[in-house]
This record gives sequence, C-alpha cells and structure tokens, in this order.
Amino acid sequence: MIIVKIKNMKSPINFIVVFDIETGGLNPLNNSVIEVACCIIDNELKDVVEYESGVMQIYDNREIQQQALQANGITMNQIQNGKDPREVLNELINLFKKYSVGKNKPVLAGHNIDHFDIPFMANFFSTFS
Repeated sequence: MIIVKIKNMKSPINFIVVFDIETGGLNPLNNSVIEVACCIIDNELKDVVEYESGVMQIYDNREIQQQALQANGITMNQIQNGKDPREVLNELINLFKKYSVGKNKPVLAGHNIDHFDIPFMANFFSTFS
C-alpha cells in the first residue's frame, strides 16, 4: 500500500480511528464482540494513542461459537474472567469524545469494517443505550 501525504491541505478530518474487533461468531445480532483494539492517528498519519480493551465478558446472552475461538485464539476462560462490556463501552465513548474536535468526529478506518466490524460495533453500542 502506498500512502501519499499532502502537506498544508486543510481538512475537517482531525483524527482517524483505525480499529479491529474479535467476536464470538459472524452474526452481529447473535454473537458478542469480545475484544476491541484501535489506534488513533492524526491527519498527518502520526500515531496519537493506542487502545486495547482486553477480552470482554459475554453480554446480552450472546452466543460464542467454537470456530470463532479457534480463529481468534481467545478462550472461554478469558471471556468468563474478562472485562465488563459496559466498562469497555464507556472507555470507547470517552476516547471518541476526546478526539472529536468541535462537530468533527474521528473517521473510522480498518479492513472490511463496512460489512463486519461496524455492524458488530453498532449493535454493541445499541445494546447498552
């Protein structure tokens, strides 16, 4: 991948959140988000901060599929002893607020986020709101 930086270009984008999640399966309505990691970069592509939730407990009686655990290497023991999902939600909200500038929110970026990560995260956020 080639990234070209354009100097002195005005942009409403101040920060970009490059993120990835691990889940307990492939269905955002039935399976749980079990880990979130992200890196905040500024509009000059410099790392600002990294965040990793650590493994979370299951929420809202979601299912965890064995194939998912084999793919991501997370164990049921880690999930059962994991972080409270509400705590992770609050950490993410505070992180996004911190890197919002006025009405400009951070831009989300990552691999395959439109069809996988964003539906899971939207469902995760709506579960607790």
